[in-house]
Amino acid sequence: MTESILGIPLGITLMWGAGVFYAIGAIVFFASFRREFANELMIALFAFLVSMTLALLLMGVGEYWKNMWYGYLGTLAILVGSAFMLKFPFTIFSVRVRQMLFRLFLVTVMFLFIWMVLFDSGRTLMAQFVMWYMIFVNGLVVGFFVFFVGLRSKERWLKIKATGGGVGIMSCCIASHVASIAGAVLLSAIFQFIAPVILVASVLLGKRIQRRSLRT
Repeated sequence: MTESILGIPLGITLMWGAGVFYAIGAIVFFASFRREFANELMIALFAFLVSMTLALLLMGVGEYWKNMWYGYLGTLAILVGSAFMLKFPFTIFSVRVRQMLFRLFLVTVMFLFIWMVLFDSGRTLMAQFVMWYMIFVNGLVVGFFVFFVGLRSKERWLKIKATGGGVGIMSCCIASHVASIAGAVLLSAIFQFIAPVILVASVLLGKRIQRRSLRT
């Protein structure tokens, strides 16, 4: 018998629960940092929170109602969100190059999404593709880059924001998925739930330290 909570399968309950955590994190983040969205780091972190909110809630609805189109929309949220997350790693290039790379990447993931939706081969591979995509693109590329920037920063407030943000992203996109692959469902859920908490707590603490440094 499938385990359930209030008649809802456990897997779906965990997805919705994590989605609510990300939604709360996104709301708190937006309320605290809406004036800082010209900053590519803040854009990347907010894009992560919003895309995961939409992905988890929509995929959970898709499984509950047995409607694959909600799952497709959840996949789209992840792909589009990752394009905005990559704007921060792209800052190593000139403004013109990073704008070109962002547009190119966005067009590429849209074509990938259309292929996965329209063709049987794409639909068959979608779940596995999204999982490995998140591990490599969101986790290793974006998450590690954000974390590395934090490690190298001499400013304490930026170090806390970026290292915490990177750990939060990697907790979701690497640790949670690796645990899932290993069959550790509960551990995977824990990594998923704590990811937005780590990220938001870190950037709020970093902001507090930044304000103190400006006063002195």
